[in-house]
Amino acid sequence: MLENYLISQYDLVELVQHKGFTIEQLIFNYVAENLRIYFPPEDDFCPTESQGYFIYNDKYYLADLECEVGYEKTYSGHKIYYPERLYSVVVKEIDKPKPKPTFEITLVGLLQSEVDELESKYFGKVVKLEQE
Repeated sequence: MLENYLISQYDLVELVQHKGFTIEQLIFNYVAENLRIYFPPEDDFCPTESQGYFIYNDKYYLADLECEVGYEKTYSGHKIYYPERLYSVVVKEIDKPKPKPTFEITLVGLLQSEVDELESKYFGKVVKLEQE
């Protein structure tokens, strides 16, 4: 059973064992099927480099990932970028990641719209908002 911080802080993925596949092949296949997770398209931009943490047979791995980015033009001429193809996976075995330090900030007197903006901006991060 993976510890919660490995998933919440590192997005660690536990790979399923497949005979005849190397760790590089397993990671390549997994990331290729989940490109938008590792290369999330944003307005007018899509990253070409990323990293991922993986566990396989009780060993931890960090993978440096690279992809090609494609785009389509909309009727208005706006370009929409997206990850097109994974082309590089460099894997290294690492020690088990340690929990990242956390801290708490209390913000007082925020409007609901400001709270909503903070929550949307830091979605997925370790953020705790309390209203009084």
